[in-house]
Amino acid sequence: MKKIALAGLVTLCSVGAYAQGIVTFDAYITSAAIDAQVFSPDLSNPTNEFQGDTVVENEAAGNGSTGITYSGTLLGGASFTGTAPSTIGKTSTYYQYGNLFTAELYAVSTTTSTAIPPGTTLASLSPVTQYQSTFYTGGTGLGSGYFNEAVVSGADPGIPGTGYIGNISLIGTRNAQKGTAYLGNNAAAAVVAWYNGNNQFTTLAAAQAAQVPWGQSSVFMISALTEPSSVMTQDNNGVTTPGQLGPTYLADSVNNYSTYFQSFSLTTASVPEPSTIALGVMGACAFLARRRKK
Repeated sequence: MKKIALAGLVTLCSVGAYAQGIVTFDAYITSAAIDAQVFSPDLSNPTNEFQGDTVVENEAAGNGSTGITYSGTLLGGASFTGTAPSTIGKTSTYYQYGNLFTAELYAVSTTTSTAIPPGTTLASLSPVTQYQSTFYTGGTGLGSGYFNEAVVSGADPGIPGTGYIGNISLIGTRNAQKGTAYLGNNAAAAVVAWYNGNNQFTTLAAAQAAQVPWGQSSVFMISALTEPSSVMTQDNNGVTTPGQLGPTYLADSVNNYSTYFQSFSLTTASVPEPSTIALGVMGACAFLARRRKK
């Protein structure tokens, strides 16, 4: 038992030495061509999830004149006080209240920055809980549809599994000189959003279990993740400075934003509860066992 406990402590110590890549969790950054809005459920097909930039967003980013047409309304614009309902439908005045909706980043570290790993879905990603925010409440207009930039109190732990081990990172010929100290500064990610009912549902899982409107963006890549200030970086001239190699946004900057965070809509589609799934699996197993005995 003591050996097991000691091994656990060693593991925890090694994880604590990682300097993980950090992100600016914001939906609108003109300098990085990030412009993504979140809409209420589609009016004609509220159980379908729509993903992709609008024509206006595509044109602004220089990506052509085609895009998704959303029939839902933009989330946010006003602030809500009082008791919110336990759920809302496809049309509701509550979609105008930005503080009733939460956005959060889901991500997983990757070994490549060139493409999304095959088979990557929301189920492959994990919540990065410090990158969570509610939507704009400053009045209807240009801010509607955007979540507020997440403000991380204290040191930002970053996306797990990204960044560097140790205190010194070399810039320039980084892959050749970092060796085993290099973990990788890329991640596959998605942004999720849900109706929080004025803090009734503080996680996506809770929202799904309550069958309230929720949605997700398509999976995208984040590359060249920023290092925390606790990590010292050293250039090829031997000059050592704190981290922050430059802000990292919700985009793949290595590939000219070929994969990036785009707009999406919420859906009213329910998610099967884990207990229901488990009962179904147990029933199927029992049925097969009975057939085998016969």
